[in-house]
Amino acid sequence: MAARLGGDSNYVLRRGALLHSDAAMKPAQITTAPAVIRPADGPRVFRLQIADGQEIDAGLIGAHWEIARMLLDSIAPRGSEKPAPEHDDMVRDWYRATATWMALHEDHDSRHLDRAREIFRDDAELLFLSGCQHEVFAAPHIQIPTRSASIPSGYSIPLESERAELRHAEALFRRALEIDADHVDARLRLGHVLERLGRDADAARELRQVLATTADDLLRYYAELFLGAAEEAQAGYEAAALAYERAAALFPGAQSPRLALSKLARRRGDRAAALRAIRPLFDVAADSVEQDDPWWVYYIAHGRRAADLLDAVRKPFLAVHEP
Repeated sequence: MAARLGGDSNYVLRRGALLHSDAAMKPAQITTAPAVIRPADGPRVFRLQIADGQEIDAGLIGAHWEIARMLLDSIAPRGSEKPAPEHDDMVRDWYRATATWMALHEDHDSRHLDRAREIFRDDAELLFLSGCQHEVFAAPHIQIPTRSASIPSGYSIPLESERAELRHAEALFRRALEIDADHVDARLRLGHVLERLGRDADAARELRQVLATTADDLLRYYAELFLGAAEEAQAGYEAAALAYERAAALFPGAQSPRLALSKLARRRGDRAAALRAIRPLFDVAADSVEQDDPWWVYYIAHGRRAADLLDAVRKPFLAVHEP
């Protein structure tokens, strides 16, 4: 039988988890308005939808992620009836892939990564994704709308202050780097978090290490942008200008480094340099792809591998098997 394919007694559990994952990854449909929500014995998920820094909808959605997690919690090793998902590679890969998809689509669910870390305590990638989630939670586009959100009785949003979220992110990124010192994305985001916490010398040290170890233009762009901010905060204006210029060279149409250079020049009282820094932006057509700025997608950039990771998890189950 297919349920015992290749001797895998967990086959139905795996397929069930993938089925509910696919259902969860369809566009969310809020089914109940906040005013009529009541807590229940079964799993019920409250979702707050935010766009452009504003609350646009809120209510209940399906419990597909909860069901998928419960199914995978029952995975048992070959020859055993005792569940032990922590020993299963497919479960690990599923958490990595689905958490990456959530990051890309801004479908934030802290319980998902909490459970992932409970099962796989020393997985650098899951620690990294968890750190990214807290970094996102500290961002203004999340912090501001949730302060005035309409939350029904019996539900809550697991969000702390900006500084508390940044500290959680720092701890998780540091733990990921303890396990995998070569995790350049984690080091980059640690540098950004430290810069936001005002620990600019520490931030600059981490960001210089990123620049010394990666040739990825996207990561180098972010690192130069953040390094410029850290140097500027320490009155290292020449070093800051050089960092911003290197970022601008990587993505010539990007606005952020040009704006930073212009602001820095004005700060130093050089109006002519401020105008020179920003003038190239006016030469790029508004609808040109050359105007793309990676900063605009920074808070979802760590989800860029989601499609490949999901394909890898699904691949063993796509073939048609005869009973």
